[in-house]
Amino acid sequence: MNGSATILGRGLARRKITFDEKANLAADAVTGLRPYQPSIEQASLIFQVPRHIVSERVRLRTGGGKRRKTTNGQGDPYVFVRDAIRTTISDLDLVYDDLLGRALGGDNVVYGHAQTIKAATDLLVSIRDRQNSL
Repeated sequence: MNGSATILGRGLARRKITFDEKANLAADAVTGLRPYQPSIEQASLIFQVPRHIVSERVRLRTGGGKRRKTTNGQGDPYVFVRDAIRTTISDLDLVYDDLLGRALGGDNVVYGHAQTIKAATDLLVSIRDRQNSL
């Protein structure tokens, strides 16, 4: 990874990096050494605005204000379903990581919620894999 590359929040939770590497990325982002582009979910948490409102505003600013097409132009009507599943898996990964981090303090209720999120993620991954094999 390039030392000055933008840190993309969307895939941050799934990165296979050590605690020290995460801490360094956080320090780089805070000091401005590396630009940081948060995911929609992260931005909604930081600014305390509902996710769907942030999504809507992003769509308007990026020219994605039109509703999705029903196919990808090659007759595949499921391409957008697969994209939605991929996005949902990413969002669930972020929530799971956050809950698991809170559960390390010994909160069993939060740990239970984290396990529920993990089960939902696993279910979506199996659906995605089944779709990809068709």
